[in-house]
Amino acid sequence: MNLKPLFIILFTSLTVVAQQKDVKQQIANEFTEYQEAISDKDFEKALDYIVPGFFEIYPKADLLKLMEQSFNNPDITFEITNLKIENIEAPEHIDEKHYALLTYSNQMNMKFMSQDSLTDEEKKSRISMTLISLEQSFGSNNVSYDAATDFFRVKAEKQVYAISENGSSDWKFLAIEKGQKAILEQLLPAELSRKL
Repeated sequence: MNLKPLFIILFTSLTVVAQQKDVKQQIANEFTEYQEAISDKDFEKALDYIVPGFFEIYPKADLLKLMEQSFNNPDITFEITNLKIENIEAPEHIDEKHYALLTYSNQMNMKFMSQDSLTDEEKKSRISMTLISLEQSFGSNNVSYDAATDFFRVKAEKQVYAISENGSSDWKFLAIEKGQKAILEQLLPAELSRKL
């Protein structure tokens, strides 16, 4: 019995699996760097990980300004913690680029600072309204309020597309957000945007 063809198939299969694992690890590393840049408020570095086509729709300078205003707002303490990459699908090669769907979770902690001038009833109302709004966006099981610290805690699970021209490095990321389908359709091939 000639085992050479079987050996070649087995070797090829193992090589492909190893390469996919390496690519997924590279995606995970670059995505972690991107998230750390956001957490560290190094927004210019974070923007280096955004899909360049996004800046044709929303100018880079405007996005940088929005990030700085959001994260440096003196009325809100905002932290992102507990990043966990849940899954990275095998990249697909479409129209000269490689696309891998990445699912991740993290915890966002928010505290609104300007509540000192509010009455107790106004504070309770504001807390209740904020909880309702966050629950509608993230689900009631993923939102809590810690009265002792005055922090809202949100567990978020999100998806992004990792996109690379060479399929092995220099991955850029495109967040899949509700209400952004028109933008996503401009930046993703039809076979991916149809799945959204």
